[in-house]
Amino acid sequence: MARQLTLLADVLPSAMENCSITNSVIEQENPSITNSVIEHENPALMRYLKRDKSEGGRGNVNEYYSPNSDNHYYRFSYRLGYRIKHRHIPGGNTCSKLAIARVNKIRQMIARDLPTSDILQRIAGFSKGED
Repeated sequence: MARQLTLLADVLPSAMENCSITNSVIEQENPSITNSVIEHENPALMRYLKRDKSEGGRGNVNEYYSPNSDNHYYRFSYRLGYRIKHRHIPGGNTCSKLAIARVNKIRQMIARDLPTSDILQRIAGFSKGED
C-alpha cells in the first residue's frame, strides 16, 4: 500500500500535500487504515471502545402503557451489554401510592449511584413483599 501511495504522490503531488491521512500512512512502516483512524482519536470511537459492556450505567425509571388494561405502569430500564432491559416495578399503576413510594425508593438508589444489581435485587424484594 505504501508503494501505491508513493506512486500516487508522484502523479498527483498537489493533491497529496493536503491529505493528512495519506501522509501519515506513507510515513509508517506497516500502514493500516485502523492505525490512522485511532491516531486521530475520533471522540465517538474512543467513547465506544471505553464503555463498560457488562454494566451500562445506573438505569432509569420510566412509565409504560399496557394496552390490555389501559393503564400506565412503572418500570426500571437498564443496559446489559448492548441490550436495553426492562423490569416492571410491582405495586400497581402510576396512580397507586404503593407504586409511587417504590419508584421513589428506586430513584433514590439511582441518585446514590448504586450498582444496577442492587437495584434489581430491591425490585425482586418488592415482588416478595419486602419493602
